[in-house]
Amino acid sequence: MAGLIGQSRAAAATAEGDGRKREEGDGRHRPDYTLLDALVNGSPEALVALSASGDIMFWNRGAEALYGLAAPEAENRPFIPLVVPAERQAETREAFAEALRGGHAAGESIRRRRDGAIIPVEVLITCIRDERGDVAFVAVSERDISIRTRAHDALRRLSSIVQYSDDAIISETLDGTILSWNAGATRLYGYDAGEVIGKTITLLAPEERGHEPFELLQRIRRGERVEHYNTVRRRKDGSCLEVSATISPIRDATGAVTGASLIARDITEEMRLRRQLDEISRQRAEDLRRFVSSVQKAQEEERARISRELHDDIGQRMTGLKLRLEVLEDEVPSISPASAASLAGVTREIESMIADVKRISSNLHPAELDDFGLVSALNLLCRDFGKSCGVTVTFQPGPAMAYGKDIEIALYRIAQEALANIAHHAAAGSVVVRLAYMQGVVSLLIEDNGRGFDAPGPRSQGGPRSGLGLISMKERAQLFGGSMYLTSSPGQGTRIHVEIPLPKGGAA
Repeated sequence: MAGLIGQSRAAAATAEGDGRKREEGDGRHRPDYTLLDALVNGSPEALVALSASGDIMFWNRGAEALYGLAAPEAENRPFIPLVVPAERQAETREAFAEALRGGHAAGESIRRRRDGAIIPVEVLITCIRDERGDVAFVAVSERDISIRTRAHDALRRLSSIVQYSDDAIISETLDGTILSWNAGATRLYGYDAGEVIGKTITLLAPEERGHEPFELLQRIRRGERVEHYNTVRRRKDGSCLEVSATISPIRDATGAVTGASLIARDITEEMRLRRQLDEISRQRAEDLRRFVSSVQKAQEEERARISRELHDDIGQRMTGLKLRLEVLEDEVPSISPASAASLAGVTREIESMIADVKRISSNLHPAELDDFGLVSALNLLCRDFGKSCGVTVTFQPGPAMAYGKDIEIALYRIAQEALANIAHHAAAGSVVVRLAYMQGVVSLLIEDNGRGFDAPGPRSQGGPRSGLGLISMKERAQLFGGSMYLTSSPGQGTRIHVEIPLPKGGAA
């Protein structure tokens, strides 16, 4: 390699004989060129020695790795046309000339590898002169700064995103001192960065919420992240606004939490619209409740009318017919045994019809519900169902209280429908009916040990394959803001659970 190290060795060999006694006399050691060669070629940086005209005199292994050219391919060739892209050659020549004039030049540039790839480099050019002041060589040190450049680019992009974000982005220390403040924060709170940097974050909190920033920082110290925290903050003009904030810990290279980043967004208009929607929803729910109440009242009045007509008209007429038949039996002693038996059979049929009329009348409008309340009406319903179907029914009453006439009617009708479904489809041997009240919610549970069926899913609220009875029960519950859950599987029975929240003051 006809490089700088080889030339230095030749010069040293020529002068070795003349200077040996002087070097030994003053105690100095001769240079260790093996060590110097190892240091130069072992450097990860590209180290290149150029002549005053810019030709390559020496090319170390770092240059081979950086540019993809071996030393024999590079030495004795002009440096600038070899590795500098055309658009940057003028500035490189200027830097080279500056080093010749002033001794050194430094900066950043780009280089072209053998494979055509372009890489950013940090450049240091130093002019080395001999004892007479002539240029011995020009030392060029170049370092690949691709990673650093990419990091700087990413940092610039991140800084641009932060600066021009519509959200307020603030960084602070763990004691609440504001460190940075973007344009979004200025738009949101009205303060310029110079007015707030160095002050505590409590500047933005209303007096009644002055404790909040420090409580949040306590969570940040523990490494927690606070997401979508809705609160109220104060602007420079004293007005307050609602914000949604996300606060994250800032960590150093060791992972220790050193500060917090805060991103806040104005949700004042969003919350205003949400409150309006909530109020509209509440009003609609109240209107629906009143409508349901009026519809249910009309239905129950019609049921009561039909019940009265059955009981007072048809029932009484059938009772009168039964009495006339009994009188007829007494007045015709010579009637044949066959006719007497036939007459007795007609009497029994009429008695059965009278019982059916009473049952239908009671189901249409149970007097017990009006007179004694839901618990008594459900108790009687369960007792009659057990007798008529031969099923063991266990009724577990809740507390003796009034839940409101409309809700009591809805729960009673749901229980009626559920028991009717059990009678027609379940083939159950036992049924449990439980009424309960807890924390403003009244619940009704009807559970049987019958054959069950394939429900749409656990805790299903009904689907397209649900029967009309199940749909009716679900709709009755939903009309009062409640819900009905159905659980069933083949051979495992069926469980219906209804929950209805009571309005304030609705239970007594």
